[in-house]
Amino acid sequence: MQELTIVYRDRSIMTYVQQKVSEISHIITNTCKLERRIYSQLAAYYATGKSGYRHACRLVNREIKLAMNQYRKQNAVSFDSIVSKNDFGESLKFEPRDALAGVEESVIEKSSLNEKIRSLAATDLEKFVLNAWIDKKSDSDIAKELALRFGGNSRSLRIWVQRYRTKCQGRLEKECVANNLLIKHA
Repeated sequence: MQELTIVYRDRSIMTYVQQKVSEISHIITNTCKLERRIYSQLAAYYATGKSGYRHACRLVNREIKLAMNQYRKQNAVSFDSIVSKNDFGESLKFEPRDALAGVEESVIEKSSLNEKIRSLAATDLEKFVLNAWIDKKSDSDIAKELALRFGGNSRSLRIWVQRYRTKCQGRLEKECVANNLLIKHA
């Protein structure tokens, strides 16, 4: 620790380290690790009682060169070079799965679901129940949660939840009939 404070006091070598590391920061992504290696080498050098600027610069350059060589050994493989064969012997290029392909559809579904919830629920209690149904919770679990959050008897709240379910189903059926939608009961 004492040696590191000596390194940090030497402004010229600190500036040199920062300059050299910033020059290669586009190549080496983990520059913190590289700086730790450089500072530990410099601390060991200063611990010997020497403090030559040229030798310290050589140590910095050596560590950077070692890091560059180590980085270059980590070969990246492009997707174009990954080729597999199918059952007929034809070459197939690797195509990564598009993670964002279904995002738009799920966002639209969720927003339309939220609109329906807003139209069905008038109170916080009703919004809570509708969201719990979306999360596939049972009526008894919903009633217990309602009793804890809003107070009341869980048995009577379960009955209220069942009646509210019937009310919501009726409203949705009327809305679907009004919009000429076919309703299939599971």
